[in-house]
Formats: sequence, C-alpha cells, structure tokens
Amino acid sequence: MAPAPRLRLAVLSDASRLPAMRHEVLRFLRLHAVDPESTDDVVMCVHEACANAVHHSKSRADIAVELVLDGRSVKVAVSDSGCGLDLEQCDPLREPELLRLRGRGLYLMAKLMDEFEISTDGGTEIRMRKRLAEGDGRGDIPAKD
Repeated sequence: MAPAPRLRLAVLSDASRLPAMRHEVLRFLRLHAVDPESTDDVVMCVHEACANAVHHSKSRADIAVELVLDGRSVKVAVSDSGCGLDLEQCDPLREPELLRLRGRGLYLMAKLMDEFEISTDGGTEIRMRKRLAEGDGRGDIPAKD
C-alpha cells in the first residue's frame, strides 16, 4: 500500500511569505483532486493559522505546515515555536465582532473545518481535519511505476 500523500512546508515567519505557502497548499490539493469547496476551506484555514503564527508567536523561527490526505480527509497541522496563544482569551466558537479588523481567524477555522484543536506547549499547534466528498483525496490513485 502506498503511503498517504503528504505535504510538509517550513514557512518563514513573515507575512510576505504567506502567498507562496497558499500556492503550494493549493497546488498539492489540486494535484490530489480534492474538491474545490474543500480545497478553498483548507487553503483559507492554513493561511489563517500561519497568519496567527506570524502575528502572535513573537518568533522568527519557521512555521511548520503539514497536510496529509488519507483518502477520506485532509489532516492539517500548523505549528510555531513562539510564545503560544493565550487560550483564556481565545474562544474559537465565539462569534467575532464584525466591525473589528482582526480576530476572525480561529472562528473561521473552527467553522470551516470538521475538527479543530489548539494546543500550546512551547509554541502553538493548530490541528484541523476536513472530511472529503466520497472519492476525493485520491487515496485510490494507482502508484506510478
């Protein structure tokens, strides 16, 4: 059995690097025939998680991004080695104030993904999962010889 398709990126903790990261995630999901709606949701959520790391981690170290397609879902992990989010102040289920310029990322991730979890231990790690439509994720792609 072939290993699950996987994408690993080390993203420089700089907002100017986020468009290139988005492009790589988009290319990976399209390569593996993930449906457009799920692709849009995953790209948006990975971007939001990386943007949070850039703006809140206070770390210059790379942001680690990993996507794994298991045939039924896309599993995502985004982690930084910064100071960690203050989980007391972050409630991803609380609707954000619409007139504020910031503060929607965690809420969007929690709403768009099927599973969403934040942990802080020597940085912040956000784990998410998006279930795919039947047949997406191409876990059934024949291996190339």
